[in-house]
Amino acid sequence: MAESKSQKAQQVKIKIQADEETKSGVYCNTTFVRFTHEEFVADFMYILAQPPYGKLHSRIVMSPGHIKRFAKMLNQNIAHFEKQFGPIKEAAAPPQKDVIIN
Repeated sequence: MAESKSQKAQQVKIKIQADEETKSGVYCNTTFVRFTHEEFVADFMYILAQPPYGKLHSRIVMSPGHIKRFAKMLNQNIAHFEKQFGPIKEAAAPPQKDVIIN
């Protein structure tokens, strides 16, 4: 039987390159998300309580369609995690403070 175009597209292997700093990752304890009609913007930050200080580590911009697919993937992975390790206790929300990113 002949393969369909969608089956062939799924078989493509893409090699992703990343430098060592990117592969090691960064810790973030705060995320802000905002959106317009055309895109979602997610800021990933690390905020220290004393003295009040924060650093923006990454800003990710995605189309609404991509962010919905990303949310679905996160929900699936959370479900798999909880099936293997048990329920995740949701972290308390940080206190509301004025945050200025410059």
